Amino acid sequence: MQRLTARQVEVLSLASRGLSNAEIASELFISSGTVKRHLSDAFLTLGARSRIEAINSARMLGQLAEDQKQSRHLGLVSG
Repeated sequence: MQRLTARQVEVLSLASRGLSNAEIASELFISSGTVKRHLSDAFLTLGARSRIEAINSARMLGQLAEDQKQSRHLGLVSG
């Protein structure tokens, strides 16, 4: 399986904290369209169909660190 890029990991990490595309864009000083592109590319790389699926897959593959406090309300798998 292909690895996520550093930016995809960064975007997924912020998404795992519950940030919206607009909030992620503001945090990273990029456009919300660029956030969507990074998320779409991450979904393709991971074979995911949603944010939660992508975040869980990335965590299970060791490509994204677990932040238990932030992820509980999103229904994400804890490591």
